[in-house]
Amino acid sequence: MTERPTYLLHGLRVRSDLPLAAPTVAGAECDIEVELGAEAGVPYTRPDGRVLAELRLPSGPTSAETEHTPGRAEARSGGSTCVRTQDGYVVRFFGVCDFRVSHDLRRVSAHPDPSRGWDFASLLLTGSVLAFLLGLRGETTLHAAAASFGDQAIAVAGGPGAGKSTIAACLCAAGADLVTDDLLRFDLSPEGVRCHTGARELRLRPGAVELAGRLAEAKMTTHPDGRLAVELPLTQGRPWLKAILVPRLSREARHVSLRRLEGAEAAAAVALAPRVAGWLDRALLLRQFRDLVALARSVLVYEAEVPWRLPLSPAIAGELLQAMATDPGLIERPFAEVCA
Repeated sequence: MTERPTYLLHGLRVRSDLPLAAPTVAGAECDIEVELGAEAGVPYTRPDGRVLAELRLPSGPTSAETEHTPGRAEARSGGSTCVRTQDGYVVRFFGVCDFRVSHDLRRVSAHPDPSRGWDFASLLLTGSVLAFLLGLRGETTLHAAAASFGDQAIAVAGGPGAGKSTIAACLCAAGADLVTDDLLRFDLSPEGVRCHTGARELRLRPGAVELAGRLAEAKMTTHPDGRLAVELPLTQGRPWLKAILVPRLSREARHVSLRRLEGAEAAAAVALAPRVAGWLDRALLLRQFRDLVALARSVLVYEAEVPWRLPLSPAIAGELLQAMATDPGLIERPFAEVCA
């Protein structure tokens, strides 16, 4: 019998029956074990129990659609919920997959809807499910992609469609190493902020195929959600997070422009980019807000106006780096050498 591989994801050792886009590690110890459960229809209703988090997306079906047009409902994603039950927890992605989690948060079984299959389950586990588990363990994660030059990283934070992965791909095309896509786990300390590496894939929209071709050593496949998955080498170690970019995409702008955010404005921008949106539990919500505000106080935060026309210009990365390198607040300037 082949032993299940153990993957390193966001600082966690995950032994999984589901294949994950992450490096494997040796050794018998693991933090989380993931098993394949039986496929079963996943409804658009909550499981029984205490609701800890819930996010209903506009693209999800109404109750009337669920009752009268089940075929249409199954084809659409309606968000997620996290519920505490007598047996542990259920993280449900409406119409897509249930993940049943033990009380100690160490064992997970995946139960995908037959209409979606196992590929979607792998994708959700890598990002959303681990974000929920880290949240339940007392940690906050940022909805961000990140890339590093040496031991100093830049995160690009924001909600879906904010351009996070595409801008991170531009930075990687300019010589950066990938740190993570979609989910950034960070550690705050008096010395600064450390990043954990995540999956070794950037997920790009189909219009970014020309940009993906500029990435050296990239292996490209297509995800079941239609996005282009670009596999890249991950950075070594845990780089220091030096700056967070909050993109503002513009079809009118001709060049990148940066504006440093400070104080309450910086805190608000970062607090609006949690990886888990929709906590209803007061203690979990307050801790997330506190951690994100502390993060905003520990690094530089910029609003970045980015020209947004496909194919995206590779010059965007150089303009971003040059603007950051000339900021007098950035005492250590690893980016100036990149732009020279």
